[in-house]
Amino acid sequence: MGAGIGLGLAGFILMLLAMFLPVVAVVAAPTDLLAWAGIGATFVWLGVVVVLMSALGQLYRSAVYLYAAEGLVPAGFDEMTLRRALRGARPRAKLRPA
Repeated sequence: MGAGIGLGLAGFILMLLAMFLPVVAVVAAPTDLLAWAGIGATFVWLGVVVVLMSALGQLYRSAVYLYAAEGLVPAGFDEMTLRRALRGARPRAKLRPA
């Protein structure tokens, strides 16, 4: 799951960046109000990162599902990436019509 790992790593790096924002805000802010605004901005940043990473992860899972179920490659995705994502998956049993 190369793209899944890449999304996780991107989210981790964006979260790490959020750790520095309150430190910079407290150290560099000339007033307490600006320091508190920087801390508040940190929580907004974390919320945006969580929503963004969740949406990107769901888009990736949907693309993998579409490729697995229908054999279609959605626009913007590479077939080899989707194929590698399914490499470890177990084949599903075919349903027989009743």
